Amino acid sequence: MNYKLIIKRIALVLMGLFSLLFLFKEFLLSELNPAVDHGIFNGQVEEIKNMESLPDIFIQKADEVVIFQNYNKQILNEVFSFSKGWCPCEGLENQGLFGALPKSRILLNSKVMSLKFQRELTIEQCFTYKMTESDFGYGIRGVKNAAVYYFNKPLTELGKAEIYALIQMTKNSRRFNIQRSP
Repeated sequence: MNYKLIIKRIALVLMGLFSLLFLFKEFLLSELNPAVDHGIFNGQVEEIKNMESLPDIFIQKADEVVIFQNYNKQILNEVFSFSKGWCPCEGLENQGLFGALPKSRILLNSKVMSLKFQRELTIEQCFTYKMTESDFGYGIRGVKNAAVYYFNKPLTELGKAEIYALIQMTKNSRRFNIQRSP
């Protein structure tokens, strides 16, 4: 039995599979993907790019308390159980981008949309949008309003622990409620 020939064939099959996976990922992220309303997506990207940025001091402190990473690296971390980071591009999509899809397809499209946002936007732009548009409970929308409501301070005067608490609230404002469990 010729083991070198078997190893070469296995290597070719593996390269072919990786190539197919790469092409499938590129298709999902392309304008050809019919599950995404590209007009709405492009409009949302433009809205995010044109947003007023958060104060630099707030972003610097946020960068000190949260490990930001791109979404591709976050997926690898989840698969291989490396240290966890947070990509603010995850979760920027809304249900309107998917129309009336079954929940299982919405989950896949949610991951695809996070990758699409990452291609079009910087982490800072995603972070600004997420912090500006998030619900912080009790009808409070946006981190500037949340800072005043919960801490009686403007964003520029918040400490690292307060910034971390607000970032956690963007993930789930009911679960990470500052007033119930400070």
